[in-house]
Amino acid sequence: MLASCYDTSSSMDPSIPLEVTSEPSSEISVKVSNRIVTFLVPKDKLNGRALINRLHRVPYWSGVLEKRAKLHREFTFKKYSNAIEFITYIAGEAQIMGHYPKIINIKNRVSVTIRSTHLDGLTEKDFILAERVNFVFERLTV
Repeated sequence: MLASCYDTSSSMDPSIPLEVTSEPSSEISVKVSNRIVTFLVPKDKLNGRALINRLHRVPYWSGVLEKRAKLHREFTFKKYSNAIEFITYIAGEAQIMGHYPKIINIKNRVSVTIRSTHLDGLTEKDFILAERVNFVFERLTV
């Protein structure tokens, strides 16, 4: 299954699509302003081999896969203003998904940590957000 989203608001680049493939375990739709996003993702916490396999699909992210599992990645930009622009894009994606990462900015560096606190672990939604963050970073640093 494929879910897609194109932003038509003035705050973000409309050419950045959201494309997600997943097993259709549950459907989650989110509407923010004029955006509608539909995800077909499992709601359950990922464990064992599924968690390890999924981590291999998000390059440059490190994972704590034990108790209180989380994803983490550091980003470095040429200028402070580029780091702030990146954070703004992440905030837009987080708002759409209703899933908010921990973001720390120090000068031109941004640290992003993602986890599903209500499950004390990682879900498919965490990995989708990590993929979106990677995509935005690649678009802004080209």
